[in-house]
Formats: sequence, C-alpha cells, structure tokens
Amino acid sequence: KLEQFTKQRIANATYLTTHLCDAVITPVVRSGYRHVYHQYVIQVPGDRAQWAKQLYERGIGTAVHYPIPIYQQPYYRENASLFRIVSPQAQMHRQETGEKFGLTITEKATRSILSLPVHPALGENDLSTIVREVQALCD
Repeated sequence: KLEQFTKQRIANATYLTTHLCDAVITPVVRSGYRHVYHQYVIQVPGDRAQWAKQLYERGIGTAVHYPIPIYQQPYYRENASLFRIVSPQAQMHRQETGEKFGLTITEKATRSILSLPVHPALGENDLSTIVREVQALCD
C-alpha cells in the first residue's frame, strides 16, 4: 500500500504546486530526486497564525510541524561545538564582538511555513477547495 499512497501524495502535491506556485512559495523537487510529500509545506506571506485560522474557518486543516529551527533545538543549542553552522572566521568574529548567532533566512522560513493537507484520501474537490481558499487569502 505504501507505494500507492506515495504515488497519490505525489499526484496531490503536483496538483497543489501547479495551482499555487504563483500565489505562495511551494515545495521544490530537485532533478533526479523523488519527494514523497509526507508533508506539503508552503511559505506564506504575512501572519502564518492568521492564515492557519482563516483556512481552518474555511474547513482546511493546517499544521506547523517544525516551529523551532533545528539549530535552536535544545540538543543542538547545548552541543553547539559539535556542529559547524557558520565558517570558523564568522564564529571567531562573533566571539570577539559578542554578537549573537542567528540564521536569519532559516528563522524567517520557520515563522512563515505552513503544512497543507496532501494525504492520499484527498479527492479532486478537496484539492480544488484548498487551492481556491489559499488563493483567496493571497488576494
């Protein structure tokens, strides 16, 4: 069943991407790779919580699966010396100046990503409703 579920998720994701790519930032699949779409994550403009609320009110469930960037998770924060996230020169500069470390693009993405339904049980009407309601929020 897994392969059939995966094929349906890919088909659902392809539909969503085709219809939403001009409205929001959609997932990208690199050439030569296959995305199984365990989650279908978009990047929304504006207030993500407001988007989630409005989509919920319109009958579309959403989720935020990773609200904290990986490098800010407790294990990585407590063991930062085991991981090199920036160049040694940047680390030395930050140590000398006391500047706090941050990954601004990662942090911005974390605040603006929202998962949409992509599960294999979605029908054409479900997908078109998702597209219609997401596009409506962009207008």
